[in-house]
Amino acid sequence: MLSREKLTTRAGQLQAPQQGAGAAGSGVGDFTALINKRDFTGAALVLQNQPESTERNLWLGFAYFHNQQHRKALEVYQAAAKLPRSDASLHTLCAACHWALVEPEAAAAEAKLGPALQLRDRLELHCQRHDGDAAANEKLLEQLTAGSLADQLSVAAFHFQTGKYQDAAEIYKKLLLGDASRAALNYHIALCYAQLDYSDVSNEILAAYLAEDPESIAATNLRATNLYSLVHGAAALAVLKGLQREHPDLEDHPLLIHNSTVFKEGLDALQTLPDLVDIIPEARPNLAVRYLHMGTPGRALEVMQQHTGTDHHSSHIKGVVLATLGQARGSPTLLSAAQECLQIVGSSAEECDTLTGRQCMASSLFIAGHFQDALVYLSSIKEYCQGEDAFAWNHGIALASLGRWGEAEEALSTLTRPEWRADPVFAGWLARCYIQTGKPAAAWQLCVARPQQAPGTVNLLQLVANECCSAGAFHIAARAFDALERAEPGDPGHTQGKMASIVGMLQLAVAGKETSANLRSAASLLRGNSSKTASLILEELMQLIGTS
Repeated sequence: MLSREKLTTRAGQLQAPQQGAGAAGSGVGDFTALINKRDFTGAALVLQNQPESTERNLWLGFAYFHNQQHRKALEVYQAAAKLPRSDASLHTLCAACHWALVEPEAAAAEAKLGPALQLRDRLELHCQRHDGDAAANEKLLEQLTAGSLADQLSVAAFHFQTGKYQDAAEIYKKLLLGDASRAALNYHIALCYAQLDYSDVSNEILAAYLAEDPESIAATNLRATNLYSLVHGAAALAVLKGLQREHPDLEDHPLLIHNSTVFKEGLDALQTLPDLVDIIPEARPNLAVRYLHMGTPGRALEVMQQHTGTDHHSSHIKGVVLATLGQARGSPTLLSAAQECLQIVGSSAEECDTLTGRQCMASSLFIAGHFQDALVYLSSIKEYCQGEDAFAWNHGIALASLGRWGEAEEALSTLTRPEWRADPVFAGWLARCYIQTGKPAAAWQLCVARPQQAPGTVNLLQLVANECCSAGAFHIAARAFDALERAEPGDPGHTQGKMASIVGMLQLAVAGKETSANLRSAASLLRGNSSKTASLILEELMQLIGTS
């Protein structure tokens, strides 16, 4: 899933410093018009040329912070904190910078040194989320929910970061109803809907907001991510490239680098994402997905095991990784862990009615062998997953497991990825479908098309041979056993299976249900076998061929 975060931080949002009575005379006030226009680059340039003072430093740090230059803001605040008679609240400002730089431990340490301010409470709420202190979080949440506008925004951000997108959206909606001039809240509401997989609704809300603020970097980035979900990566990438052209200083921004990689279907993921895993939350699961696509689920699991978060997206990806590796290794332990991860997502109040949530619940039930229940979830999202190979795979196998062979064949036949169609598991299920729907020759063609030395070829031949015997398709069974006899010479079971299949053909021929062409083909399979049993069967075959 793409990172749709705003390019500024909510947890550590800074308030503008209070301008002193003598500011106008000092020249510090000359930049205030730039601040009001949110031209923080211009404001910083003006402030850099002003004589150093406590007030100038506070404003310069403020300008740097809101211009995404959090490291520079931190350096300014740290230098100011070392001056004689410095204000203890500078520690809180340093904490906000550390938080914006994704340094929660340093943020928590600095916040403790600052005075009891609302900003400190907001910072502590988010720092404790990383510490896992649930009791302390509940206390702060209760306190901040009834607090100022900034406090309520921080609570909404907390809900968002913990995957409670609906709760966050409700707070934003309430604040917007209270004051329609808070237009930027539309962006945050759109962000919540995007995370809930309502990309179309998100884009509708964004369109209204972008009409008022077409320069919004965050909203344009979110629009691009929605286009990726609704259209394709090329459309999203075009929007993002336009944004980077208009704002060259953002070309190296981690968020835009990450999203560009995703829009390009992860082509440069191994070069870009490893450096972003501790900066952009979605970078780690997206790196794991790239390893999955490369056929290295072990590497994907290594990446996800380094993550201790419990957000739903990470749990989803971890579940997929564990399931892939568990199937490859035949490990019940890994499959059980996968089922647990996927169930957490699918049963959560936030995800249970989303496309992702239903996919996860279906997969969890599928792993547990509850195919009927899995099919209920899969059927509920079928219209939204047309053309998706992963859905077709799960849907087809669930149908086949319930004996709904015709529907299963139809679903499995839609798979397009060559590597998936070459998978012996896929070939085995499709072969079963062909045999059970009266098309054993199509099952045999799967064997013929498969390279003799490819992994799983012998198993596929055994499956086709045995299933065709059970279905009375003895001609195909005989050919499959003959191929096994050549692939594994010396195994008497293959020879016995071939002769038993040909005897079955004889019985069908007596009943007038076998063709002369098939009987001749069976006779050719016995030539070269000098055993008495083979000779007797061949003699019987030749008599039937002669009279047909």
